[in-house]
Amino acid sequence: VENYLYRLHRGVLSTHSQVFADMFRLPQSPTAPVQLEGRDNDHPIRLDGVVSSAFDNLLRFLYPANSLPYRVWTPPPYSTELLVDVLSQSALWGMAAPRQFALHFLEGASCPPVLRIHLAVRYGVPAWISPAFRALIYGPVDPLKSRDLDMMTTTVSVLYFKVR
Repeated sequence: VENYLYRLHRGVLSTHSQVFADMFRLPQSPTAPVQLEGRDNDHPIRLDGVVSSAFDNLLRFLYPANSLPYRVWTPPPYSTELLVDVLSQSALWGMAAPRQFALHFLEGASCPPVLRIHLAVRYGVPAWISPAFRALIYGPVDPLKSRDLDMMTTTVSVLYFKVR
């Protein structure tokens, strides 16, 4: 992941993710006598397009006792960044338990309405859309920043500007 080498347990990843379980079962090459990819430091499994900080936050969930700097499960509150990373990585790798963890703590987290709408649409949480949209419409009139508009779908943007 981004030129970082992680030495992780296949069993932990496979237990949480069918994607990883399937990846570990894929045949490498008909001519290779043994599976090389992921076997040692010289033959890593490459996860292109994955951001190392987001993957680190997922690992904090998967390996709570070994997570630096936490060493043990850290009680809430969790940062929004950590929860969004766990949610995005759980979606990428098809992981149910990390998704439930992230959704549970994001439910009560103080997130900007635009972010909550973005997460709701992107990760399939329809119950968040109406309350977040109401907060966006009836909340303080702050000018939307370009990053806010980037997170909003075209439909949400049009509705927002129509209602405002």
